[in-house]
Amino acid sequence: MRKRKSSGLFLIAAVLAAAGCGSQLSNERVRLNIPGKPELPAKDAPEIILSGFWAETAVKNLDLEAEITSFWRNALKREFKGRISEKAVAWNNGELPASPAVWVETGRGSPGALILTGKASFSTETRKALVSSASGKFEGPWDPPNPWAENRNFALKLEIIILKADDGSVAFRREFQESLNTENKKPTPVYALHDLLDRIAPRLLISLFGSPRSLERYLLMR
Repeated sequence: MRKRKSSGLFLIAAVLAAAGCGSQLSNERVRLNIPGKPELPAKDAPEIILSGFWAETAVKNLDLEAEITSFWRNALKREFKGRISEKAVAWNNGELPASPAVWVETGRGSPGALILTGKASFSTETRKALVSSASGKFEGPWDPPNPWAENRNFALKLEIIILKADDGSVAFRREFQESLNTENKKPTPVYALHDLLDRIAPRLLISLFGSPRSLERYLLMR
């Protein structure tokens, strides 16, 4: 009996000690880079050919096709170790050229290459909303307060299509959509377009190259 009592006291002491240790645990936040699995192993290709984009909309003072091509040229340089070249292909009415021979000709002399193309729609809109109403007559040396608030809305719809130069078949096709709503009147369409492309780029690059995803985790430390 005495032995059983002592062992019970020992168990209680162990539980209390564990509880005391647990109370001294602290959290430390760390950032981990988790490898992503590519849907299309583009890094194995010797070359990526940019063949231009079909611009479904026209925006004043913005060359949509040129800006998107330039953006992806720079984005690919950070991920792709092979050659990046450009060779424009004509689209008709926003329809992807159906003949595989068109893409085989585009990739002639570049066996194993991938061809990146697609189409884009970009729009900008200014919206006004009544946020307050003036009551009574305004007097004073300053201008009366503006009861209207203006928001600028930018929207981008971008379809990325990647084809195999060897046979002209579609290897990857996905549509992305992003929008930006701001009260700042200064952002230009070019600035807004690149902001929206910056949001799309990580998702596309993970699909093509398995780029690592940055995640936050907590470690328990004594």
